[in-house]
Amino acid sequence: MIENQNSNKISSKKSFSKKNILWISSILLVVGVLISIGTCSGHQHRKYHHAPIEKRAEWISKKITKKLELDDNQKKVLDKIKNEIVQKSREMRGTRKLIFKELLSQVKEDELDKEKLNKLINSQQKKIKKFRIFLIDKAHEFHKVLKPEQKQKLYNFLEKKLNRHSKK
Repeated sequence: MIENQNSNKISSKKSFSKKNILWISSILLVVGVLISIGTCSGHQHRKYHHAPIEKRAEWISKKITKKLELDDNQKKVLDKIKNEIVQKSREMRGTRKLIFKELLSQVKEDELDKEKLNKLINSQQKKIKKFRIFLIDKAHEFHKVLKPEQKQKLYNFLEKKLNRHSKK
């Protein structure tokens, strides 16, 4: 029993560290996945929660610009990244709809075509992996233009968010 409890603690630590990495990457990305996670707090973010991705991305980039006090060059980099992520997110949305349409059409049938659904989902997972790699590249690109004091502000912000969300 003690061994089982220890293995549960170890596995939860492993998954927690993976969550931390994903969380931090998402916030650094500024837009895209960050928007769907809803990392920004306050009542104002609620009005953007179901807004089109362009509106959400714009709101978040303004918030980051203000919080990190970005200079003009950093704003240009952030705007470029935001636009690239919005474009990729639109592409991902289309493939998600395709899977749901296929699933809906199969629900009407006598039997689900497991092979076809698995192929569709595997294809989607490959696209998600490529998207994740793209987002991490964009996080790296944004991180390179930050000054040390901005990185510290970002660290403090992430640490606060992480502590808030890990208590739940």
